[in-house]
Amino acid sequence: MLGGLTTSLRAQTTQQASTFGQIINLGYTPSDIVLDESRGQLYLVNTNSNRIDIVSTTTNKLVRSILVGTTPLAAAISPDNTTLYVTNSGVSTVSIISLSQNAVAQTVALPAKPQGVAVGGDGRALVSTLTTASSLLILDKTQAAGQQLLTVQTPPTA
Repeated sequence: MLGGLTTSLRAQTTQQASTFGQIINLGYTPSDIVLDESRGQLYLVNTNSNRIDIVSTTTNKLVRSILVGTTPLAAAISPDNTTLYVTNSGVSTVSIISLSQNAVAQTVALPAKPQGVAVGGDGRALVSTLTTASSLLILDKTQAAGQQLLTVQTPPTA
């Protein structure tokens, strides 16, 4: 009985691993990827070329690219799938992309270099930054220019 079990285990461990999905040769490694299921697209953050590359999930081909600020790092899509937020670390901005127009609708200057971004259910974006002071900002694109940023107060580190 034990001999049969050993043979079964050996056969399982020598089988090749399965591949999930399909490999697409981009020529670069994106710093972030956002899935837009409603449009069947992937938004790839291309840091070296300062753009967002859009790939069709149906054809696995590049559909178009959108130029953003210098050194984009992260991206997040709004819950209603209308807006893509992209942090640009090289110029301390966030590019707000209208997905219906596939273009940057607005660029918001930040007080520090942004890193990550996430979008809440209310459509506002939470942006993390590299700074010694408060490192979180709330970006509300519905507010007037100059009033779109709200600093999240964080306790000082011990």
